[in-house]
This record gives sequence, C-alpha cells and structure tokens, in this order.
Amino acid sequence: MIGIVVSGLDAKLFSDYLGVAPQNINFGIKVNYLKSLIEMIPTGQDLLNNKNNISNLSKEEQIKEIKKYIIQVRT
Repeated sequence: MIGIVVSGLDAKLFSDYLGVAPQNINFGIKVNYLKSLIEMIPTGQDLLNNKNNISNLSKEEQIKEIKKYIIQVRT
C-alpha cells in the first residue's frame, strides 16, 4: 500500500466562503500513474515484480515488516 499526499485543502478558505471546515478529505491517484512513477526509479521494475512475502505472517509481524518501508518526504 502506498499513500501519496499531493494536495491539501485550505480550511480558512472553506470556512470563509462555505461556512464549513473540511474534514477527512482524501485524494486518490490512479494505479497506472503510480506504476509509471515507480518505473522511473532505477530499480522500479524490480519493485513491481516483487511478490507479497508477508501474507503468511500474523498482523503484528506484517506491521513490523511494513514499518521498515514507511517514509515521509516533505518538499
């Protein structure tokens, strides 16, 4: 699973013009765009060819494994 935040909503703008504060707003990216992005990475094709190696682990063990790959990139 990959989450990418590409935008945010201006809460003040919504409040000023609509009288409401946005909550729980989510954006999605089509999988084909994500695949194209991954293919641009030098090892991208290897990543796309990887198989799920954690499906036979307990949920706790899956979380431990997945945490290794969670990063936050800020620009």
